[in-house]
Amino acid sequence: MRGNTRAAIGLATGTIALGLLGAMTAPAVQAAPVAGDTATVAAHPKHDKHRGKVLVRTLNVRKKATTHSETVGHVHKGDIVKLKCKVKGQKVKGNHIWYMLDKHHHNHHGWVSARYVKNLDYIPWCRY
Repeated sequence: MRGNTRAAIGLATGTIALGLLGAMTAPAVQAAPVAGDTATVAAHPKHDKHRGKVLVRTLNVRKKATTHSETVGHVHKGDIVKLKCKVKGQKVKGNHIWYMLDKHHHNHHGWVSARYVKNLDYIPWCRY
C-alpha cells in the first residue's frame, strides 16, 4: 500500500506542476471592448481596420459630429462600416461619442453617432 501512496503523490505533484507550466505559457484572453470604451490606445494592439456594425435601418452620415450638420450619405442596418476614430460630439440619446467613417467606406467620409453603431474592434480617439 505504501508504494501506491507514493505513486499517487508523485502523480498529483506532476499534474500540478504541468498545470502551472501550462498556465504560464497560455496566451492571455482579452475581453472585447464595449461601445463608449475610454481605455487608452496604448492598452490595445494596433488594428489595421476598426469596424462597427450599424444597428438601425438607415443611419445618416454627417459632415460634422452633430445632428445639426449636413447629411453626406447613409449606411444601413447590418452594414459593417470601417471606422477611423472617435470624438466627443453632440449627445444622442445619452451617448456623446461619434465615429469618423474611414474615407474608403462606400465613398462616405463623415461622422455617425456611436449610439447607433456597435463597435466590433477598439476604436481609437481622433488626434488632430
